[in-house]
Amino acid sequence: MNIVDKLYTEWAYRSESGTPDIKNPKDKAVLDSILSDLEVPLQEETVIIEADGNEYDQLISYHLFKETNKISEIPGVNKKYSVGKDDKVDSEDMEIYKKLFPVTPPKQGKEIGTAGTKGAGNGEVALYWLLSRSGVNVKDGRGSDAPDLKINDSIGLEVKSYGKRNITLGRFGNDYDTRKKLGYVIGLDVLISNLTGDDRAPSIDSFNKKELIRGFSTMSKFSSNKNLREASKEFELIKDIYSKIDSLSNDLGLEQGFAPREGAASILRQLLSTKAKNKPGEGGYIVDVAEDGKIKYTQVTQSKIDSLDSDTIIKYVSANGSALQIYPDDLFG
Repeated sequence: MNIVDKLYTEWAYRSESGTPDIKNPKDKAVLDSILSDLEVPLQEETVIIEADGNEYDQLISYHLFKETNKISEIPGVNKKYSVGKDDKVDSEDMEIYKKLFPVTPPKQGKEIGTAGTKGAGNGEVALYWLLSRSGVNVKDGRGSDAPDLKINDSIGLEVKSYGKRNITLGRFGNDYDTRKKLGYVIGLDVLISNLTGDDRAPSIDSFNKKELIRGFSTMSKFSSNKNLREASKEFELIKDIYSKIDSLSNDLGLEQGFAPREGAASILRQLLSTKAKNKPGEGGYIVDVAEDGKIKYTQVTQSKIDSLDSDTIIKYVSANGSALQIYPDDLFG
């Protein structure tokens, strides 16, 4: 008799009818009891968070007390923490901070404990606890294109635990304007690659810096070629190419004969500006939180983005799989 047969025999023996039915609550309870005796793990625990504005408090309550309704019992902090000020978690607060550091909330509308519902990174809930118990008006800002936390409904905090590494600021799949411009540059490069038999052509969502610079190099050569410009008066296809090149150059502030690196930096700058406008938002902060309690705030403003030179943009801003990746300290520190 195999294990399944033995299990069913035991279940049948303990049930009232001798022919157990999983839909019968009594029979199901018997089966649960048998599985418990055998130390077989039952269904993963799930806890529903009520969407009443206290979701993070409920989450903290659950992870500290295994119940979501003990918000009033959540411990306070030993010292006050401020937004925008680099800090180190007080030794008296470290025990709770470390408990909450790995806690990540489920995506909105999901339950605690469900697989694959991680909606935030390490440190976000811990930082929420520090700030909220310091009297700061902080709220969960999770959303497809929103900062992790919001202060006074205006200042955004994008919370990461990154150290010296780069971070993903978000995806630009919905940034149709910039994608359209990338399409012009990369499309022209694809056209030339097909004609010359060069290596694989890049795409809007998958390109490296070398390919982007190469695309702008091709565009720059077209832009400054007087013979082709003259031919565009006779050929509609060439005319259409120049119309797109001139429109894009104007939008990016590029003059005729621009340097390819300048063009690549211009469009990466636009991608950065578009994402930073929402995450964390103008005047908001990228917050690096470490498990050892170090908290570092890096403010993001459009004026800082505008002041970045082309080499810095190209070195510390990149795109991979329609995700924008940046090095916050090198760009805004």
